[in-house]
Amino acid sequence: MKNAIREIETFHKELHCRITRSKRLFEKGLNMTQLQIMHYLFKHPGEEVCQRDLEDFLHLKKATIAESLDRLEQKGFIEREVSKTDRRRKNVMVSREELEEMKENFRKLDETADVITRDISEKEMEVFFCVLEKMEENLKKGDVQ
Repeated sequence: MKNAIREIETFHKELHCRITRSKRLFEKGLNMTQLQIMHYLFKHPGEEVCQRDLEDFLHLKKATIAESLDRLEQKGFIEREVSKTDRRRKNVMVSREELEEMKENFRKLDETADVITRDISEKEMEVFFCVLEKMEENLKKGDVQ
């Protein structure tokens, strides 16, 4: 039987290498969380996206998302504005200046996603995600440090 850790590590390295090659955003000092936020925002143009949406989607803590959003805003990648439907809520969006450059970067990311899932059925993907979820649960409740 193959070693799961080794296989995951090998896949992660190859995927990370492809992502960094296709992304000039790393050159701009963005970390993986910030890239995931930018990709989510890019995929939801015109929608009201708030910090809580990003927390739920990325399964990250409020403080982690808040810090990432602060840094993205400082670097000019995002803008925040008060929601038109709920004044208590601040929406997050990609800044106009970054939108065009993002199109090319995220087109390449989407192409990578298409490549790694090519010839894999929907059923196989369901099994894959189920196994990943079980591994994550095992890690969370496991006692190995």
